[in-house]
Amino acid sequence: MCKVLLVLVAFAVYGEASAQKERVYVGLDKYNCLVGDTVWCKGYVLQGDYLSHLSTTLYLQLYDEHGILVMHRMFPVFSGYMTGQFTVPDSFATGTYYLSAFTRQQFNYDSTSLFTVPLIIFNKDKQQVAVHKKRVRQQIPAVQGDAKDLHCITTFHHDSLC
Repeated sequence: MCKVLLVLVAFAVYGEASAQKERVYVGLDKYNCLVGDTVWCKGYVLQGDYLSHLSTTLYLQLYDEHGILVMHRMFPVFSGYMTGQFTVPDSFATGTYYLSAFTRQQFNYDSTSLFTVPLIIFNKDKQQVAVHKKRVRQQIPAVQGDAKDLHCITTFHHDSLC
């Protein structure tokens, strides 16, 4: 009876651990880089509080500011660890890109909570035109006197939203 109970408890614990979602964390050696730079990364695939042994491949995808996929890499995962590198192509323009990391097992669950981190890339040959949004606020000063002599003076106040 004791052996049967022990086996049932072991299956319950194993079943609970295997039903937990995987989480991914990736650390980069630099988050601001130039085109042509090599970015080194180390990833951890966790299941609950422990390293996961389910997934064997980690997918890294790089998206531009408009959400367009510009780079895709696959890295092997050994006992929950991943190490790798990728080179930033010379064709990338200056801007903010977003690195997303995930495993296939994560797509069995909600895929909106994938690991994502911004990566700022500089390219001296393909610089983006800096577009600053301006907010124009119309100010009307208080005017004293008769209504027939009322003259509105308009001033513009410019400040950057960036």
